[in-house]
Amino acid sequence: MKSFLTAFSMLFLLTACSQPGVPLSDPSENPDQVTVTNFEECVQETGTVMESYPRQCRFEDMVFIEEIDQIQPADDVEGPGMMAFLESALQERLETEQAIDIQVDQLADEHVRGMFQVEGDQAGAIFLAAWDQGEWVVVYAGNGVINCDVLEPYNFPENMMEDCEA
Repeated sequence: MKSFLTAFSMLFLLTACSQPGVPLSDPSENPDQVTVTNFEECVQETGTVMESYPRQCRFEDMVFIEEIDQIQPADDVEGPGMMAFLESALQERLETEQAIDIQVDQLADEHVRGMFQVEGDQAGAIFLAAWDQGEWVVVYAGNGVINCDVLEPYNFPENMMEDCEA
């Protein structure tokens, strides 16, 4: 009977201590413990950023998402024609026939930057396109590092290239 009570007590303690949300220690007892409450603090603490849009950072069991100032869609996107050309160019680049939802964030002269999401996919991605010899050319589409060397021949405005890397 005594061994049963001991086993029951240990099982109870293990169960109580393993419940989600129940801290095993008081954070105020450890003054060196780092508290991260937002994306910027996470990046500062970990030095790593997930390649996604918007960018994300993982600290312990939490994921923080970068807050991005909402860029107003370009006012001078002329009707569905331009969007149809962009969708067609993205479909060709991605080698898909799925419908693509496109959001134009920046439009300048013959350059477009925005986001897209392929129908049926959960994640979206960034695209950069340039008007070249009478058609839209998707110069970049994805969530990885944007290579400045790939954009340079198309003379993208600096504000569309600010997050590219050489």
